[in-house]
Amino acid sequence: MIQDERLDFLIRKNRGKSKLDEYKQLCKNFNLKSLEFIELEESDQVRKKIRSAFPSVEHESEMINNDLSRSSNLLNEVLSLTKDDDQCYIFTDDVYTCGMFKTYTKSALNICFGVAFLAYENTCFIVDRQFNFSFTVNYYGEDHMDFKDKFEVQGKIIRFK
Repeated sequence: MIQDERLDFLIRKNRGKSKLDEYKQLCKNFNLKSLEFIELEESDQVRKKIRSAFPSVEHESEMINNDLSRSSNLLNEVLSLTKDDDQCYIFTDDVYTCGMFKTYTKSALNICFGVAFLAYENTCFIVDRQFNFSFTVNYYGEDHMDFKDKFEVQGKIIRFK
C-alpha cells in the first residue's frame, strides 16, 4: 500500500513538472506579500489537515458579478477580522500536481478574484494557516449556461461564527 502511494505521488509530481513554472508565475504576478512556495509533498500534508479540519462545517455561498466592485460579504467578513501578520495557503486545482503557496491572508483575500479569473476553469483556494476558514472562488465565463460572467464564493468559517 505504501509503495502504491509513493508511486502515485511520483506520477503526480512528474505530471506537474510541465506546468510548475507557469503555476508559480501565476501567483508571483499578483505580487502577494511574502509569497512562499510549498513543495508537493508538504502540500499533500496540508491538504490532509484541511480535509480533517472542515468536514462538519456548513459552507456558505454567494454569487458575485464580474464588475469593478466584486464585493463579497463572506470575504469581507473575514478580511475585517484578519490581522496584518495572519498567513494562509493559496492554491488552484494544480495543487494536486504542483504544490501550493503560503502568503499573508489580507493580500490573498484581496487578489483571489483575479486568480480565479486567470486560472479559468480552476478554483482559487484560500485556507487560513490555523484552519479557521476555507474559501473557494470560481469564475464562470460568458459561455456558462447559468452563471455567465460571475464568481462563486464558497466559504467555511469556524472562528468568526
